[in-house]
Amino acid sequence: MGVRTKGRRRLHREGRLFIWWVDAADGPEKVLHVIADDKRFHVQYPLEQPAEEGFLAVVGREFPGLPDAGSCWIRVRVPTWDSTAVGPGFVRRLIDWALTPDKPLLRVDWRGKPEEGGDAPSH
Repeated sequence: MGVRTKGRRRLHREGRLFIWWVDAADGPEKVLHVIADDKRFHVQYPLEQPAEEGFLAVVGREFPGLPDAGSCWIRVRVPTWDSTAVGPGFVRRLIDWALTPDKPLLRVDWRGKPEEGGDAPSH
């Protein structure tokens, strides 16, 4: 079964189709969802979070640098973005960063704080 596209935005990147949307039904905060049409890449980025503690949740099994991606949600720190205005440009930057193979990764908890024993960034 494919990804539902009705009412959602499409973005082509590196020959792949990504679907993205903002959903407020996930709880008290709005969340940006980005998923590839093959469902291997799937991340969720909470909006309106403090820049110094910004993170995204890796839901899909494709995320370079995380061999255990897809087993359970993994939250990683994101870079400080120049702008977090949600639009195609921001989504493109997020996808490009996420799919970069040799980026430093810092695992964080649900609050954006480094996990116990996870102070050192991994590659």
